[in-house]
Amino acid sequence: MEIRINNVKILTETEMDFTIRLKNIDQVYEGQLNCCSCGCQGEYLHTKHRADIFNIGRTEYFVPAKDERIQDILKTMMDSDEVGFQQSSDGYILELHTHTTENYGHYSGKDEQEMGYRVYLRNWAFTDADNDEDECLLTGHKIKD
Repeated sequence: MEIRINNVKILTETEMDFTIRLKNIDQVYEGQLNCCSCGCQGEYLHTKHRADIFNIGRTEYFVPAKDERIQDILKTMMDSDEVGFQQSSDGYILELHTHTTENYGHYSGKDEQEMGYRVYLRNWAFTDADNDEDECLLTGHKIKD
């Protein structure tokens, strides 16, 4: 059985303020947005805080910290009026589309690639945010879903 529902509208357009510290970020994705985001068409970046956790007990392949690049991405988001968000089962994902390029043979089947950033914030990341001494990188920014 198949049922088709046409012209479904978004129920609400919500705006939300986010205050983000490096310690609150699980990971940042930089790359193609209109595909699977597995990393084949982009790169996942980690803060020093998260990289240190990932690297505990490792003897090979250390996850590099990319705090400086992540700060640049957050500042770009802070200066944009086009940041969107969605709630996931374990936090929020902020997204900014920066530009479109031609598809150079990627398997997605799309003619164009939407490029940009995704910042993954997890619920656990907010537990100690008020007691954190880290610099707040993004605050008071209205974001639409």
